[in-house]
Amino acid sequence: MSGGRSSEASNRRHESLKKRGTRELRAGTPAVPRKLNRTAFDATFSTIMTPVDPRRTPPFDYWADFEKIPQEDFEGHDFSARVVDQVYQTSGGRYQHVLVRSEEPGVFLVLVLTLSERVVFGYRLINANVQL
Repeated sequence: MSGGRSSEASNRRHESLKKRGTRELRAGTPAVPRKLNRTAFDATFSTIMTPVDPRRTPPFDYWADFEKIPQEDFEGHDFSARVVDQVYQTSGGRYQHVLVRSEEPGVFLVLVLTLSERVVFGYRLINANVQL
């Protein structure tokens, strides 16, 4: 009888690990990164944002999520070169902002990574030519 309990516990543990490891299975985590409004984006900053060398190996592969972003959210800008110009991390290490450069100077798609969960929290298009 105890063998059945052990197997049952093992199955529950396996399912739990599977859910934690697969973004699409986790409740509340979208398969497509979410477009962040100004308030949500601003909430991912800390008082001190530490620069991170953009040539450093990223904490996880976020390009698959980048590919899921709807083209209309690029607002006509070309990010296909996938050039990461700048990376900043919050003082507590919760978020990392990855700035993907477009063909137009001053226009970036900012991917906000949640480091502890290894997921793309969301993204926001920043056009420094029109936004301060």
